Amino acid sequence: MNRHRSSMLMKMMVLLLVFVVALPIYPNEGKAASNFLPVDKEITLQDPVSAVKTTEDWYRGQVLAIRIPWTSYIRDNPHASNAGSNFNAGQWVNMVKSSGADMMMLVVQHENSNGFLLYPSALTDANNRSPIDYPALLKTELLNQGMSMGVSINQVGITNLAAYGGKTRDNIYQNLVQEINTRYGNFLKEIYFDMFHIAGAAGGNYNHQGVFQKVRTGNSQAVMAYNHHKGTGAEDINVTESATGLHYWNQEDFDAFIPYRNEDWGHEFTVMLGSNWGTTDSIPLVNLLNMISRLGSMGITTSLTMGPDITGKFTTDQIDKLQQVGNWLTPRKPYMDGAIPDWNVTVTGYSGMNYVNNVGNKRSVHLLSGSANPVSLPSSITLNMSGVTAVKLAPSGNNVSFTTNSNGTTIQLSGIQQDTYDTILSVEGGKAVAPARIFQNDFNSMTTGEAPTTGFILDTTYGSITVEDVPTAVNKSMKIVDTNPTGYYGVKAKKTFSAKSNKVQYEVRMRADQTTAASFIELQNSVGDIAVRIGFAGNGQIRRWNNASAYTDLTGYKPVKWYTIKVEADIVAHTYNAYVNGVKKVSNAAFYTPVSTIDQIEWVNDFGAGTFYTNSIYVDGN
Repeated sequence: MNRHRSSMLMKMMVLLLVFVVALPIYPNEGKAASNFLPVDKEITLQDPVSAVKTTEDWYRGQVLAIRIPWTSYIRDNPHASNAGSNFNAGQWVNMVKSSGADMMMLVVQHENSNGFLLYPSALTDANNRSPIDYPALLKTELLNQGMSMGVSINQVGITNLAAYGGKTRDNIYQNLVQEINTRYGNFLKEIYFDMFHIAGAAGGNYNHQGVFQKVRTGNSQAVMAYNHHKGTGAEDINVTESATGLHYWNQEDFDAFIPYRNEDWGHEFTVMLGSNWGTTDSIPLVNLLNMISRLGSMGITTSLTMGPDITGKFTTDQIDKLQQVGNWLTPRKPYMDGAIPDWNVTVTGYSGMNYVNNVGNKRSVHLLSGSANPVSLPSSITLNMSGVTAVKLAPSGNNVSFTTNSNGTTIQLSGIQQDTYDTILSVEGGKAVAPARIFQNDFNSMTTGEAPTTGFILDTTYGSITVEDVPTAVNKSMKIVDTNPTGYYGVKAKKTFSAKSNKVQYEVRMRADQTTAASFIELQNSVGDIAVRIGFAGNGQIRRWNNASAYTDLTGYKPVKWYTIKVEADIVAHTYNAYVNGVKKVSNAAFYTPVSTIDQIEWVNDFGAGTFYTNSIYVDGN
């Protein structure tokens, strides 16, 4: 996976507040008229209408969209019988636009609607589809506002197979994707696979790759994304709702999403504005903006499910909430829209959560304020960048004082008013300073038969560590002999260095003289918490340890044969890559422990007596 976001799918995500619009539609209603919003509520648009973004622009990230669901009530609620006649696409689009959104996501089929579709589909019978083409009506209005459209479909929602001619669920789903692509063409910028992650019988009945191919055949550039739930749904009700029904989300609640910055597959975080599939507004604005600012700074899409009530109207409170979101978000969009995470630049001097993204030809530095554990701005921060030409505070554009040289850039923050959620700095010009060499050893200058020098910390309680003429007298190695046949951690060698908070990489040439004992190398923080553990296992495999209780074997090894192992650790993302003899064996694996710094590297012999050699090693970091 490309860590620098060459993948267009991950270029998409900064923040997509997906407005899940579930329309109040009845199978026999044949007209669309007005008044889905309170008639006395005026909508103020802050974001000027612009030309529809190109597909490339879309992949480079939209800040906000909104996802609207109401299909759940269409067939089952008799009070909604007139709802279809009240639909006003222009009002709906204006409401979404007022929030700063660039896209409206329409739920065209959901599991609670038994496969009922919000357009006149040719795939199902008349009682299972709307005679009104709601996506087409929205498309016209969205084009007028320079916005895009997405659709949401649910993989476990097609249960009434008879209405689809008795075809298999997999066949129905593939035909559905193909029909949607055909009807709405390249204007459709995203297909959102609700519950596509479900395992077992429901998920297992679908040929996912076949569905993806259908999408690509009909719309080669549409974003495909699936959801992660948080809200009132059964998926997570025990962890996201208090006894009063309110949602208390802090910026700190979303650490689990950090690894998704590394993935090619587009990720969305689905949240409901309140109960009843978002028809009740219960999220306090402060919690909503905490979520949007944190996920948006990481490039994760927020999908806000917000539906009308059973009469087909959105409440004044809902509309006010969207406009308040727009008030905060709209002026910040130029610094978030199209963001691609920059893995080469790191922030030092700020103890809170922080992220650096590429936005056009500039970098946006996000200093999140924290909510559960608020953090104040320091007097200054430092970036590992040289050649910076300007630093500006977003969204005001005011210049910020800084100094820059070949080693880095220091930005002065004294007197700057901290944003309630996310203080954003726009950095112009410059480039990342390459990771510096921390140390390098080839052991050739050390004395044969004696312990290695140059700062090694040794523990030889159950063995020995010496420098030997292996493979030759002019190409020496460090020899580790473990004489404890049964105990753990028989022999250790450690090198410490100043804390690194961005990246650390090392390359080592090693060999084992047997396949029945273990010797591995660990990257650790200053107290010994393990970030990465990889090396020779006692079963003849080169292995990485996922955590204290799980591991993954990467490739076999033979005794008395040299192997080159390289590890690239991303401390910000808590992930790493690993290579064996130049072949990538690990891609963006999660850290053993999500440490915030790496301060030392340690050789550990374990699980049986054995002899191991290290011929050379270098470690780089910043």
